[in-house]
Amino acid sequence: MIVQNGVCVIVQARLGSKRLPKKAILNLDDKNLLEHVLRSLTSVDAQLYILACDYASEKVFYPIAEKYNFFLVTGSEHDVLSRFGVAVKRAEAICSQQNISPITCVVRATGDNPFLFTEAISDSIKAFFELQCPDYFTFTGLPHGSGVELFHPKALLAAAQNANLNEYEREHVGPALYYHRDTYRVVYQVAPKEYYFPDMRTTVDTEEDLIRTKDALAFLHEKKIKLPATVSQIVTAIRYSVNSIVFVPLIEKGKGSGHLRRAIELAETLRLTVRTFIFVPDQDLPDFAKRLLDSVSPELIITELPKRTRLIVLDYFQSDCGFVKMLQNIAPVLAIDEGGPARKIVDYVFDIIPRLTTENEVSPNKTDISCIPLPVNRKAQRLPFQAHTNTSEKIKLLVSCGGEDKENMAIQIGLTLSELPFDVTVISPETSFSLIQEMRGRLSLQHTVPHLREQLFRYDIVVTIFGFTAFEALAAGCYVLLVSPTEYHYQLGQGLGFSTFPPGIPTKEDFQHVFNRGVQCPNTINPQTQQTDLAQEILKMSSSMHYACPICDADDEHNIVFRFQDRTISQCNRTGLYYVSFIISPEKTYNENYFFEEYKAQYGKTYLEDFENIMEQGKRRLSIIEDCFSKYLDTGASQFEQEKNLLDIGCAYGAFLKVCERSDWFAVGTDISSEAISYVTGQLHLPAFVARFPLLPEQFVYHRKNQLTGVENEQVVFHLQKGAFQAITMWFVIEHFQHLDAVLRQVSALLVDGGIFAFSTPTLSGISGKQNAAQFFQKSPSDHYSIFDFESVTKVLGLYGFKIVKIISVGHHPERFKRFSKVKKGSLAYKLLFRLSQHFHLGDTMEIYAIKRVQV
Repeated sequence: MIVQNGVCVIVQARLGSKRLPKKAILNLDDKNLLEHVLRSLTSVDAQLYILACDYASEKVFYPIAEKYNFFLVTGSEHDVLSRFGVAVKRAEAICSQQNISPITCVVRATGDNPFLFTEAISDSIKAFFELQCPDYFTFTGLPHGSGVELFHPKALLAAAQNANLNEYEREHVGPALYYHRDTYRVVYQVAPKEYYFPDMRTTVDTEEDLIRTKDALAFLHEKKIKLPATVSQIVTAIRYSVNSIVFVPLIEKGKGSGHLRRAIELAETLRLTVRTFIFVPDQDLPDFAKRLLDSVSPELIITELPKRTRLIVLDYFQSDCGFVKMLQNIAPVLAIDEGGPARKIVDYVFDIIPRLTTENEVSPNKTDISCIPLPVNRKAQRLPFQAHTNTSEKIKLLVSCGGEDKENMAIQIGLTLSELPFDVTVISPETSFSLIQEMRGRLSLQHTVPHLREQLFRYDIVVTIFGFTAFEALAAGCYVLLVSPTEYHYQLGQGLGFSTFPPGIPTKEDFQHVFNRGVQCPNTINPQTQQTDLAQEILKMSSSMHYACPICDADDEHNIVFRFQDRTISQCNRTGLYYVSFIISPEKTYNENYFFEEYKAQYGKTYLEDFENIMEQGKRRLSIIEDCFSKYLDTGASQFEQEKNLLDIGCAYGAFLKVCERSDWFAVGTDISSEAISYVTGQLHLPAFVARFPLLPEQFVYHRKNQLTGVENEQVVFHLQKGAFQAITMWFVIEHFQHLDAVLRQVSALLVDGGIFAFSTPTLSGISGKQNAAQFFQKSPSDHYSIFDFESVTKVLGLYGFKIVKIISVGHHPERFKRFSKVKKGSLAYKLLFRLSQHFHLGDTMEIYAIKRVQV
């Protein structure tokens, strides 16, 4: 049965791709790329399906088009617009020949996008007809490669016949219309939230795209999912394909084997959940590395770093800044036990083994010694040391000085200890068969012990260097005595409370002295310590996000000022703005729960319960905006001639809009929350629309009662164009934007010259920020991406042509002053502190009222 809905799907494709030759017929899973695209599009209800290719591709593409019931038309390779003109004329001829409905909507898709959001295509067709068939329509915010463009066929034909278009417009089709809005009706509409993934890429244009696509298809195949897949399935598959974790361990002779051992264990553990790789430079490897890598799955090892990945886990001990900056161009960098100069610039610092700190050093994001892989086999408890020395049984003692032991310390120490009444076992990578035979009777010498961690409980005392084995032995219930290959090792051991020898080989007398006094061990780890799964901790961080400065987008002009478990705070050297440069927390969803449960948790009541109080604040704010309007914008015209349009961005459930309704301002609200907008339009009957500012539709439609005609449900179209508003407000919204540059540019564009920009936001200039900035940031909600102070807000707004005319310090909290946390509200002390806070502008939030300078 033929669908007669006036829709014609046209797919453009060719073999002559420059970046990825013949990509259309490259095999992906069980089909080639073009087949996947055509098959997906057949799930979209349409009257006709056409494949439009260039002349050179006709022979190869004809059987593919026929297989999926697509008509094939040919045209110019580079003048794609004229090729579409040919396709539209062919569609009209078919409709005429078959006596079916004429074409009223053309859906343009490209043959290199196998992961089309077919549900979004169907919804865009629906929106196209609801908008009464504009000349051009598209959803914005879809992944690059998952969306389509819709055209009115007459507009498309008119553009194809326009001889004045340039080469770019003719090659890319869409610009032939949306670059000429004076001629064509062009509508951009922000995609519904279930389709909105603007940072995702699903097209196939490069070799890297092809690899990602194959990985995503393999993931779907493993789940027994075929294309066309649902949006959620596609998003999950793409995230799997790009969310790889690359481990970069230190592999260098003389630096120990622990870094590589840890990377291998983590990569092997996580590979069942996420794609993991171990970066091993293509160079001559130390013997210990060859031994360890022999047992590693070859597909885990890469010799070149990828161009992009989700997270890099750096286990390098001491890294230089240049190396880390190179890694940060690929992905955020999580550094484990980083002790080099790069510690101050990596995105996230995770200290597992304790380290020596320096003055003025920023604390790590997280410290957790229990993330060391601890043994399963353990003694029930560590007996008092004298219980070992008073027994008639020989004390079992193990000596192990690391996977390399370049100084050959273990054997020398073992020989010294063999002179004491101990049963001594030595593990040394430098041993040989002849040496083992030579030592027989004096000590047990072994080259290596498989799974040493699980054998430690068999020993009473473990002599080792500061590192993994020391803590593993503590968990196994052993006493641990440290020797030191360097002064740094000595200071680490002593600093944490181990009995530690200074650098060098201890003598028999040194050992006797320590044993007589009793070996001291820290209680940081003991046989009762529960293992923390480091692999799972890293997996959580694989969904993290890195951000450059929200204003200047500079990634190399900032200082990290604070580190917390879920985020890293930086300050931009150019703008002075404080912002979240790395965050683990998932992106906040602004739904009903946000305005009710979360709002109540913070303020003690829900948004609607607090509605009247918010309106009172709104009345005060609107009066200030009125003063600014009178001073900078009032033309003296009558209220019927003077435009007073206001856009409230992040309007929530409409408290400020309700205030404006009672004034002579025409206020329009927008919010990301569809639930909030439904309340504003449905319950308050005020004009508002859903949008992810700064992305806006070209226009929105609302209904109102016409006071002059008495029409109850009059439809009004409001155009969101340049200079449409005299005032724009954001009440506790601006801090939620991750990319402020685009936000402030859009605000400036929407305002008339002299227009008012008013907003409120938390400030570091308040009492909380001044007394304890670290605590202020730590308590800030995870979706506050930027924090202003008085100085930075002036500087930043000036960059966008705004002049601040009024700053009001609000949010005064006397109880937040030092030593006054228990001050009673209403007391004399409380009143005095409140006045003091007002006088010195120490409120924890501020309201900014600025005007857009007149452009000369």
